[in-house]
Amino acid sequence: MTLQELDKKVRQEFDRRHLVSTARYSALKKIVKYINDSYGGDLSVFQMDKKLFKKKYEKHKGNALNGAEKSAINELYNQYKKADSRTSNLFSFLKQIIVSFFKGLNRSQSDITKETDQKSILMDNKKVDLKHIAESLMNESKFKSVSGFSASEIPDAPGLYAIRIKDINKLPSVFSEELNKRGHNLLYIGIASKSLRERLWKEELNHQKPATFFRSLGAMLGFRPVKGSLSGKKNKRNYKFDEEDTEKIRDWIKEHLLVNYYVVSDNLEDVEKQLIYDFKPIVNIENNPNKMPIISDLRHECVEIAKSN
Repeated sequence: MTLQELDKKVRQEFDRRHLVSTARYSALKKIVKYINDSYGGDLSVFQMDKKLFKKKYEKHKGNALNGAEKSAINELYNQYKKADSRTSNLFSFLKQIIVSFFKGLNRSQSDITKETDQKSILMDNKKVDLKHIAESLMNESKFKSVSGFSASEIPDAPGLYAIRIKDINKLPSVFSEELNKRGHNLLYIGIASKSLRERLWKEELNHQKPATFFRSLGAMLGFRPVKGSLSGKKNKRNYKFDEEDTEKIRDWIKEHLLVNYYVVSDNLEDVEKQLIYDFKPIVNIENNPNKMPIISDLRHECVEIAKSN
């Protein structure tokens, strides 16, 4: 779901109520613009406590919220939660397949294989062997150090990719402790709709173009973008670090991270959603039931710095 789609759902709910006043519609329009300008339209803002969001918006507008604004914010949160719940329910029946396989719920490899044998998932009228994709993509023995890769080795084809860290203690403690609790070293799962070489290698690992993972990791490691670097830019979300810091992050990635990929073109978004839901990598926000609010906060801080004068 996009911010525009969420806005539409709230408006439809207001229409259903046959509101006489247009105050809520007007308030909604301003709040959506605030989310777009301040958070780049990222729906992860709704992972923030609602009271905290109201305080932030109140500070932004410079005076107390009125009833229409409070109502619009409440409905945005309501519709977001409904959509998030529907997404979870849509894929929940798949969870047992992957979770039981990878967490070994007191069953043998052969038992689980028999249970899922010949079972494919029908998504958008196309069969996707989700079990096979998960087995291959998440198999730790197939992950390779970034330092051992070159651009030419990564296929110029669509697919999924996963990023792990060799030693979780190389991250700041808030993140290493969370990984320790989860019992894994998985940082991120993503998709390349056109080219793994472009998305994974050039963008996520080397930041030759805007990339969510690279920006998030940089913020997690304590780097911050140049003040005012987004000023006058149309996209208020794609902050960048200066060249010296960018090179430091690249070097850190080469030394500490592992990657694996799987070439596939069908139903990429659906498969990505399910894998994130089941494996809970700490950097992913959307579709992650165990998302870390601090990741959203760090991204937002970087955006604010880059937008400031």
